[in-house]
This record gives sequence, structure tokens and C-alpha cells, in this order.
Amino acid sequence: MKQTAAAGEVGDFLTARDSGRYAKGVDVSVLSVVGDHDTFSIDPADRDRTVAAEPAAYPASPRGDAKVIPDAGHDLALQLNGERTT
Repeated sequence: MKQTAAAGEVGDFLTARDSGRYAKGVDVSVLSVVGDHDTFSIDPADRDRTVAAEPAAYPASPRGDAKVIPDAGHDLALQLNGERTT
């Protein structure tokens, strides 16, 4: 599958993501979804723990929820079963 980001963008993205500086300022409800075959940023062995911890990444949010989408990978809309995952 074709990647949608240049290699130079990945370093900046990972630095921002890992710092949490954007997530800490989110003050609206958050729904985080991850495909059960997503290996881009989640170790499959740690998926359940990672998904369970996701709402805590948004401490200013009044409500946080995380869901695992069956039969999907990293980009839910671009999956062959996108009509069922989005």
C-alpha cells in the first residue's frame, strides 16, 4: 500500500505525539479507533493495554473512549473492507 507521508514528516510527528503536548489540550470528547491488525504504531502484543490507556492521553477531555475495529489495519478508510470499518 502506498504511504501517505514523506519519511521526513515521520520524525516530527513522532516527537509531537510522544510529547503529548497536543493531546493534553484537547477539551472535547474523544473517540480513538484502532484496527485490530494495526501494526503501524501499536505492538500487537500490547494492543489491549495501549487501547485501554488511550483515554488517559486526553486529560482535559470530558469523555474519552477507545474502540478496536475488527478486520481493519491502520487506516480504516483505506482498508478493502472500508465500508464496514468507517
